[in-house]
This record gives sequence, C-alpha cells and structure tokens, in this order.
Amino acid sequence: MMSCAWFHARMNSFGGFIAFVLILFAVGCSGRTPLSRYGESEGADSRLSPDAISVFRRLCEEQSRGTMRLGNLSPRAADRLDTIVWSPKSFEQHDEKTLTWMREWLRRGNKTLVYVGRDYSAYADYWSECAREHWSKPENATDRESGAVCFEIAASAQSELSAMRYSHRDKQLLPWCMVDNSRQRAEVVRDLGGEWAADLVDQEHRIVVRGALLPLASVDLQSLESELKAVVKNNSNDAATNTTTVPPIFARSAYSGTEEDESNLRRIQAYRSEDLSEVESQIWLQSSGGIPLLSAIEAEPGSTSRVLLVSTPSLIANYNLTYPGNLKIAQRLIDELPPGKIGFLSTEGDPRVLQDGETEQQKGFEMLTMWPINIITLHAAFLGMLVLVALFPIFGRPKLLPVATSQDFSDHIDALGALLFKSGDRFYALSTIADYYRNVRKDIHSPWAKCEEVHSVRMDSPFRKQQPDVIDSDPAA
Repeated sequence: MMSCAWFHARMNSFGGFIAFVLILFAVGCSGRTPLSRYGESEGADSRLSPDAISVFRRLCEEQSRGTMRLGNLSPRAADRLDTIVWSPKSFEQHDEKTLTWMREWLRRGNKTLVYVGRDYSAYADYWSECAREHWSKPENATDRESGAVCFEIAASAQSELSAMRYSHRDKQLLPWCMVDNSRQRAEVVRDLGGEWAADLVDQEHRIVVRGALLPLASVDLQSLESELKAVVKNNSNDAATNTTTVPPIFARSAYSGTEEDESNLRRIQAYRSEDLSEVESQIWLQSSGGIPLLSAIEAEPGSTSRVLLVSTPSLIANYNLTYPGNLKIAQRLIDELPPGKIGFLSTEGDPRVLQDGETEQQKGFEMLTMWPINIITLHAAFLGMLVLVALFPIFGRPKLLPVATSQDFSDHIDALGALLFKSGDRFYALSTIADYYRNVRKDIHSPWAKCEEVHSVRMDSPFRKQQPDVIDSDPAA
C-alpha cells in the first residue's frame, strides 16, 4: 500500500485544498484498503476509491452548486437538473431510449451534458504507483512482497478493463461524438495542446488516454457508413455460410454480435440527415498527438445546450485529482457548467428511463431514503437497538444454572411448609410440627413439642380434641 510519506510530500507542495483531498484519499495511512467504485460520487467506499469522482462532486458543491445522484432518468430529474455528469461503467452500446431522453432534455435549452469516456482505470494506475513505491526500497523484504501484491491487484484491474473493451465494438456512434476505442496502447500525456494548454504550463498532471471521444465534425461519416455497410454485409454472408470473415477497417471483437454494427449504421444515417456532423466543436485540451481530451460542442445546430466530451476519466478521477494540473482542469471545467443542480449518473449498462406518472424503482435499502420511510428510519433503528439491548442483557460468557436434586432436605421442608400453608389451618400446622419434635426428634421438652397443648383449639378444625382451653404464651409467636 502506498506509504504516508508519498502523500505528505504532495501535501506540502500543493497547499490548502489539495491537503484536504489527500487526507480524504490517503487510505494508506488509515489502514483501509481502497476498493474500485468507478464513476460513483457518494458513499464511504467511493470517497476512498481511486477511480470514483467523489472529489469532483465535492468541488462542485464548494462552488455553490447543488448535486444529486441519478439512478433513473425521469421527468422529475429533467425538471430539476441543469447539468448531468454521465460516467458509464462499461463499453456497452447505449440504447435509443436513453439517448432519446438525453436529447429531449438538452432541447430544453441551457443544459449541459458531461459525457466521460470509460477507457482508463485509475484503480489500476493507483496500485501500479503503490508497487513502484514499494519496489523503490529493494533492501526491505516486506516492501518487495507488498509491491508484488500491489502489482498483482493492478494487473487484475487492467485485465478486467481489457476484457470489457474486447467484448464490444471498438467504435460507437452517439448523437454528439464517436467513441473510438481502437487504440491498443495507452498514452501518458506529457505535452498538452488546445485553448486551455497555456494555463497548465509547469503544472504537474497525470493524464492517461487510450480511447477517445471524437466530435462528429471531425469524423468522416460518409466513409464510415461505407465501411459499416461492408461489415453488415459480411456479417450476413457469414450467417448464411456459417463462416467468419474479419471486417477490414471497422474493428470487430470476437465476442460482439451484429446488432452493434446495425445500430451504428442506423445512427450514421440518422445523424447525417439531421446535419449533426455540421456542428462545430471547441477543443479545450488535446494531447500532443492530436487526441482530443476535453471538447465542447453544441447539442444540436443552433441549440443553447451543449455537450462536454471528456475522453478519459483520468481528468477527474479521485486519484488523478491529487495532481495540481488535473485539479486546475477540474475547477475550470466546473466554471463552464451552468448555475443549477448537477446530477451524477453512473450505472452498469443504461439507466432506466421512466415515463410520466411512473414511479422510480428503488432497490434494497434505497427504500429507506424515500418518503415517508426516511422520517422514521433513524428513530426505528434507535428503537430497535434499545429492544435488542433489553431482550439480550447478557454481558460476558453465559453461565449454567444449578441442577435441581432430590437430596437437598431443605427442599422437602419448603414443600411441607407450602402444603401446610395451603391447608389454611394454623392449629393443624402447629400440631404437625409438635408431632415431628415428639416422634422424630424425641424432644418432648421443646416449646414446639408442647405448642399443641398450649394453643387454643379451633372448633372447625378436623383435628380438634376434647380438652379444656388453656391460655398461655404461644411458642410460635
């Protein structure tokens, strides 16, 4: 795990807010192992996750912008939100229902959609840095073992990302851009170009890019349409002859079906008819090789809404925001967002699109946060803890109760006393005790042996004797 010294060195160089970010993120000092929560923005695990965007959300809140997490796309969300930060967790082809909802929302005007590409793992990058930190101390066997573990975690995370990439087409058409994941090697961006590059001179940053979000204005849709038609035709021939033909240019994965190709072809034809490729874009940041990192385009020709394309999540991920250059990019990006509430959307696959009057689908414990249950949740939890404490007052190890035995003579005395008490006859009880003293203990001088003689006889006693009443002191008194 990354040493505390690495974080402390960065804290001294970055200053105020970076110190807070690192305290929030320096899980190596707290002993907690970070988990991967890609694209998530709330919860304890996301605050400790290298590939979450909880710090970016915190930056938005510090600039007096309200935020919320989106689980579904509903009319209510469309009314409340001015900005949506969409970070898909996978490379799946977006369905038309989701894209239609986004386009209808943007058509309201003065809306901003921030679409974040998926082709980078800050989680793997973080553990790779941990491994390098440990391996920088070869004389320490513990560090070498820890470095090997960190490298294994990083390799596993990178392998998982690659498996997701290869299960889908390398290219996907969206109404605003083409998602191009055809590059096989990631590039660590050293030199930046674009409108914002001048403000980032001498600013240390950590930007890694492999996939790119290319604005439609920079894509030759006509040539791409011809290529896709050839791919679809080859797919049809393969299905008819049960053979496999490798597509020429439009990359195809062995795990992909033909639905993505046909969907891309339909979208190209629709976007060309709507002149979406005529919308001009602004390249705010790009790599020295010309890969656009951060672009801004109009949602549609003449629209007051726009779409911000973030090609790599390394610009806003928690781990990368420990670098001052990335932090400055994130802050300037937030300055470009319209005033109003920001929704953070990150789901496996596309979110559920709700129609008018349809209630949002809550899962598991999310129901506890909805009205009216959220009013009583905390009180019910506190009451439940009190009930548990009351029902189980066991402190320490349980003990065994004493075992009942028939050899304890005191139990016989207690039983006889109970029987005498139930008779309701005091004279009968005293006479029984007197008989015990005279016949069993052979003690005729004890006051208890004479209590029958000195006690007045009740007329209704079944043990009444014909004898004169003698008034004397009662030995039982």
